[in-house]
Amino acid sequence: MELADLFDAWNTNETPKTSRGFKRDPGQATQRHIEAMELFTETRRTLEFLSTHSLVAERCLQHVPKMARAILAVQSSWDSSQLDSYNFDPVMMEALRLAAYDVQRILDENTRHAPRVDDLLGEVRQILVEDESISGEMKRYINELLSSIRANIERNGLGQEFDFGHAMEQLWVALLAAQGASEDEKSRWAAAASQVKNVATGFIKYGAAWAALGFQGYAQFAIGAGR
Repeated sequence: MELADLFDAWNTNETPKTSRGFKRDPGQATQRHIEAMELFTETRRTLEFLSTHSLVAERCLQHVPKMARAILAVQSSWDSSQLDSYNFDPVMMEALRLAAYDVQRILDENTRHAPRVDDLLGEVRQILVEDESISGEMKRYINELLSSIRANIERNGLGQEFDFGHAMEQLWVALLAAQGASEDEKSRWAAAASQVKNVATGFIKYGAAWAALGFQGYAQFAIGAGR
């Protein structure tokens, strides 16, 4: 079974009353069940987040510290010797072990292959220089975003004091605005926007709402946000 199938099967079929230890201590069994559901839910979200292969590996766990603790705990306090305390059945534990393996595999792959944010910012800046069809105001706004993101990453890293998600969200909207306004480089702006969205997967919260504005709305929002 796929890991997602294990999650779905457990969340659907398991209840506090069927958890081991319910008769001995119903309150504790219910609490442990709730904790287990939270852990499984967060672990699944973590796997989906990391599986985008979009953030450099050394930063991934900084964005999901709670998930990181859950994954690391699989090999320690949540091991088989603790099953009775936490009312986990073997299927649940196997799912957690699979999760730990999958996360490590993804992190290893990211270490070797993940695109660097700096490279992406450089590509966007190159398009900015070469596209003479968009307004100077839009160019200035995008250039300011690029400079701010690069400076903050160098100073603070991703997901620490710097709100990487919000900055990349702004850049994504601005690139879509540039795509709509450009006469010469529409395809390059579209490709750059797609890459930014991939890098910021898990952070972009309002994409659907902005998409409804259309290109003119993108441009108005992006330019207005830069003032």
